[in-house]
Amino acid sequence: MFQSIAKRAFSSTSIKQTPKFQVIGRLGGDAVKRTSASGTEYYSYNIASVMGKKDAKTTWLTISAFNYPDFFPEAMKKGNLVCVDGRINSFEATKEDGEKIYGHNFTQDNFKVLEYKNSE
Repeated sequence: MFQSIAKRAFSSTSIKQTPKFQVIGRLGGDAVKRTSASGTEYYSYNIASVMGKKDAKTTWLTISAFNYPDFFPEAMKKGNLVCVDGRINSFEATKEDGEKIYGHNFTQDNFKVLEYKNSE
């Protein structure tokens, strides 16, 4: 009745898993072009995402975009509703006073403008 499923050979090397995110929200300001310490140009922007309806809490994310199309600055304007997906990278740093701080970097892989604020 049932046919056997061919056995798959597995490698002893683990698969690298990268945490991902997807967020839909409005841009808090226009995307800003920046340059990293190594000289790489990228855009940085903030997205406000609201969870729930009553007593809604707004979550703000700062996102970096390293690979972007030519029209990116015109598309990523304050108030536009966007959907962004990408990767999350955790980091640890030490302040000048020796205190360790921890955080996350959100790096855009793809984006789509769902609604232009001034479109009518």
